[in-house]
Amino acid sequence: MSTVTIHMLQRWRVDRQDGMTANGPEKLVILIVKALNGPEIAVAMSKVDAMAIGIQLQLAATDAQNS
Repeated sequence: MSTVTIHMLQRWRVDRQDGMTANGPEKLVILIVKALNGPEIAVAMSKVDAMAIGIQLQLAATDAQNS
């Protein structure tokens, strides 16, 4: 099992870009994050993955707020 190092987020942005998925051409969502003292990292995902991640982030933020 690998160990994950957690870094504080410095900045983020979301872009869109044409790309290819297993289902053919699709508009992809690009998440770009920059950690403190780290490189900027871009991850391409389908709109379905972006929606699922958005829901999970909202649930986690609500839980953190209520704790």
